[in-house]
Formats: sequence, structure tokens, C-alpha cells
Amino acid sequence: MELESVIDYRGNNLYVFYAQNYTAFFANNLDKIHIVSVSPNNERQTFIELPPRTSRERYSLSAKDNQLYLWNWRSLGDNNPDFCWDDNSQRWIETNNFAATCYEDEDFAVSFVPQGEWGRFACFHDKKTGLKHLFEADMQKIVRYHDAYYIISKTAIYEVKDPREGWVMDNTPYFKWADHSPKAKTFISSKYNSYWDYEYPTDDDQRPDTLYFTGFVHDDKFYVLAGNADELYLALLRPTGQPKFQKVLTLEKMGQDYPYGPYMSNNWNPNRSLCMFRGNWNTNVILDLKPDTVHFTYLRTQPDTLQYLGPTVWPKMMDYLTENIGKVTMDDVAQFEKQLGGKTSKVIRESSNNHYFPQSGDNNYELIAYYHAIDENDSFEVEYCRHKESDIAVAVFIDFTKTLFYQEKNRYSDDTRTFTKETLPVIIEQYLAAPPDSIDMKNENYPTRYWYRHEHTYYLHDDRITIY
Repeated sequence: MELESVIDYRGNNLYVFYAQNYTAFFANNLDKIHIVSVSPNNERQTFIELPPRTSRERYSLSAKDNQLYLWNWRSLGDNNPDFCWDDNSQRWIETNNFAATCYEDEDFAVSFVPQGEWGRFACFHDKKTGLKHLFEADMQKIVRYHDAYYIISKTAIYEVKDPREGWVMDNTPYFKWADHSPKAKTFISSKYNSYWDYEYPTDDDQRPDTLYFTGFVHDDKFYVLAGNADELYLALLRPTGQPKFQKVLTLEKMGQDYPYGPYMSNNWNPNRSLCMFRGNWNTNVILDLKPDTVHFTYLRTQPDTLQYLGPTVWPKMMDYLTENIGKVTMDDVAQFEKQLGGKTSKVIRESSNNHYFPQSGDNNYELIAYYHAIDENDSFEVEYCRHKESDIAVAVFIDFTKTLFYQEKNRYSDDTRTFTKETLPVIIEQYLAAPPDSIDMKNENYPTRYWYRHEHTYYLHDDRITIY
């Protein structure tokens, strides 16, 4: 389970967890969400899972007007519905009543419209004319102060004095919006020129510059929550006068375990901000910010819940595959995997999703994967290629990786694989008791090695093995 965000719902905090799949390259294929409430006496309750047809990439969970919503970003041409949680029936109901408005006054309703690599936009919906005015800007929070709107992003704070200067949204495709939308005026900025520079830094200095998280107005003063690699602090922002940005209070000494800013959950309460910071590998820091109080909660999580099967699991797997591949049905495989300790997400993929199989692209075949953790560091995925009509497992693909537990502990290490292209061939050679029968050197960095043993072809490319 991975903590994704914290939400203010009817005055209580809801901790939102996503159910993780088991290997690095499937980590984004998340199909369940768990929402945990913690009562004053520390009782915990998990009570909601995702409805069908939703995914982490297209939906955000929000609480608004005492209702819990899954709202569709409407990004990249996605027109899936929004959902509202019904307490009585304990299920998600499709709705058209949700407005993803992060700020509203008598003149405008403001929303954030993310469009992936095509840009991020602040949308000002003019209540008098009905027109929607777009500015290109990333947005964590928007604050109206005196005669302007201030858009707070991680890398900059933008000033919009007249929202009607934004591009009037029409039927132009989303991937061309950036060609028309003006960039919001930068009021103050970190060293990063854009959100992408922050996400993918190119310099050698991995310690982040000042980042901006949220803001609020108190006693007619504009405060901004900001931070860097060393500390989290409150600063005064002055639209007029100097200095424009002045630190006034250190809230927390961060240290190197707090490398890159928070996830800002979608909170619609203008008088409260909940921010979640990534701590070290198993710690999250939740900051509850109100105009008169600042409260910290430290939450520890376990990123990997797989059973560790021990070093003999892989030889047992190879023995079974060598003896049975091409002969057994997937029902037989399921029984073996259950005995061995393999876990599956039960997701069925088309054969074209894995080009390592000789049957790739053939509609008569489909793919089913199981996951195994050798120990807390090393894991591997076994994907079976099944003939749809006969149910026979005709081929198998094995990919080696690190567990999520290892990845979280070593988040900033380049060491992400269990076996390297130098060591894995030795292990395979020892198992098959023979050197490769042939080596394809088309790619000198990752030569493909072939063994022909036990009426099967074993081919090894990098740290992936296919048997058929």
C-alpha cells in the first residue's frame, strides 16, 4: 500500500492509499484505492475502493460540500464520468454535478486543467459572460489578494490581475492550447524555469532550490508555505514593497530525507490546506495548515507486502517451467503458483503487449502474470502466454527487478535491477549446465544468448528470459 494523499472530509482526515502491484514496471497499473479514516481513539477503518473504469492517472479524489468525489481531469481527450460516493448504498454513483473549482468568488470560478506533456493550465470561468479564459501555468493553490489572483506552483508564483486577458477557450484541440494561451506573469520564481525542470533536473545539484507549496491570507497579510532541502518555512509575500518574499518562521528542519516537495491534495476549504511530504523511505509528513495553527502528523507505511519466498524460489520455478511449459493449462499453472507463493493481479493482457514472445501480436493468445519476491530486495515477474482455446501455457517470460521495498529505501540510487547483464548469463549457464549455443551480437551492449535444451528454446536478453 502506498499513501497517495490526505483529504479533509467533513472535518476529519482521510488517508488515501493505492494498492500497489508488485514490480517496478507495473507500479503505475493501479486498480484499487483504499481510504482510511482514523478516529480520535486511533481506530482505523478502510471503507472504499475504486469503481470500475477508473485509473490513478485520470482521476483525483476530492471532498467538497460534505461529499466525496472521484473527478475526471478531462485531460488528453478523456471524457469518462465523475463519481460521487453514496453513504446509503455504499457505492460510487456517476454524476455530472461536480465542478473541479479550486477557487470561487463573485466574478470567477477557477480550476486547474492538466494536459500532460501538452501543458498545464489555469482556467478562469467568467460568471458574467460564461467564457473560459486560459493561462499556461502549473497550479497547487490559488489565492486572491487585494486586486490580483496569485497562482502558486511548485516552481513559481504567478500574478494574474485581469483574468480576461487569458485565451478564450473554444473547440481547439487540447494539444494546441499552449499555442494560444499566454503564460501567466511570474511574480517570483525558483531556479527552475518550469515544472519539467523541477521534475527532471539536468544539473548536478540534486538539492532542490526553493519550492512553493500553498498560501493563505491572515490579518491582511499574504503568507506562503515554502521550503528547500534544509527547512520548511512560512514567508511573507508582498505584491508591493520590498522584499517581495521574506521568510518569517521556520516550521521544520527538513534534512536530506525530504528531497522534493509535497503532494498537494485537492482541498476546497479556503481556510485549510493539507500537504503531504515524502519523508524517508517509509515516512510521510502531513502538514495541516490553518491561518492560526500548524499541525504535523508523521505516518509510517510499509511499501511492500509480498511474502518473501527465499533464494530457492527461482530454481523451483525454472524446474517447473522446463518440465511443463507447452504441456500444462493455466489452471495447472495457477495451482503451482499458489503452492510456490506467486501473486497475480489477474490482469489479462493482449499478446501484442510483450514482443519477447514468438506469439506476440497473435490474437489467439493472451498474457497473465505472477509476481514473486525472493527477499526484501529481489523479485521477478513470470508472464505466461496462454492459448485462448486450449488454455495451454505455450511460452513464458521472466523479468527480474527490485522489490518496491528496496526501491523506496533506495529511491535515489541508480541500482534498480537484481541481476546485471554480466551476472545473469552465468546463473542461467549454471542452471542449464551448458554455455549458450549461440549469441546474437547485433547489440553489443545487450547481446542475446540462446540455449536449446529440454525441447525448449531459452533466450536471454539483458535481464529478461523467454522460454518456449
